[in-house]
Amino acid sequence: MLGKINANWILCLWGRFYGLVSSSFGQRTINTSLTLPTELPTGDYDFQTFGSFNSVLVIASPPDSVNELYFGERSGRIIVYSDVENSIREETPFLQIPSTVTTNGENGLLGLAFHPEYQENGYFFK
Repeated sequence: MLGKINANWILCLWGRFYGLVSSSFGQRTINTSLTLPTELPTGDYDFQTFGSFNSVLVIASPPDSVNELYFGERSGRIIVYSDVENSIREETPFLQIPSTVTTNGENGLLGLAFHPEYQENGYFFK
């Protein structure tokens, strides 16, 4: 099933098929100024396990917060570590909305942002 399709998209697709539309979808040009490293950096890395989560899709920190992280799980639960350095996790989730979050396919709680004045107004965006 295709779901909702924009009429302009269909006309553009039809026009491209019959050669009727000059394209804003034209040929892509190669970026010749981009330089990539020829080899990966090497070294000793120390990976540490941090916390216990289920499908974290977003990590955010409120403005002016140095040691506090919010972990948004796909299911709609946001877990807070109020002291990251000492691995102190709040017992109660910051937000838990599994009934309003669709998790099939590529869905889930995909974003979390804090208002620049979050400390004063408590506004955040999901």
